[in-house]
Amino acid sequence: MTTLIALDLANNNFNGTIPTEIGRLSRFTWLAFEYNDFSGTIPEEVGMLTGLEKIQLNENRFHGTLPASIARLTTLTDLVLEGNSFTGTIPSAYTSLTGLSLVQLHRNSFNFTNSPFCPDQSRFEHLARCGGCCTR
Repeated sequence: MTTLIALDLANNNFNGTIPTEIGRLSRFTWLAFEYNDFSGTIPEEVGMLTGLEKIQLNENRFHGTLPASIARLTTLTDLVLEGNSFTGTIPSAYTSLTGLSLVQLHRNSFNFTNSPFCPDQSRFEHLARCGGCCTR
């Protein structure tokens, strides 16, 4: 299974958590778990998927803070986390994700006050949908 490059589990009634073993799928480029009933936190091991281009975990029941390890995903273009229960601040290391073109973070409980991850909204296709989440 280490040769698997994409996993699209979207629009099912799947539940459970993302197992830490996901880090073994080193050739992953796309992780699509949106519109399910997954819960728990994003494991640090997601940061081991260094070829990952798209993370789509929207519309689930994920919670907690985001792992700093995601900042290692230098090929990441899409970060879609809307419609969960994430909290806290976006790790400052995420500012190194210069390839991001689609960021959807709305309908969570992130704290963006004085966040270093308040990017130029014109650079992103859908960041404005977070409802003016960035204030300084």
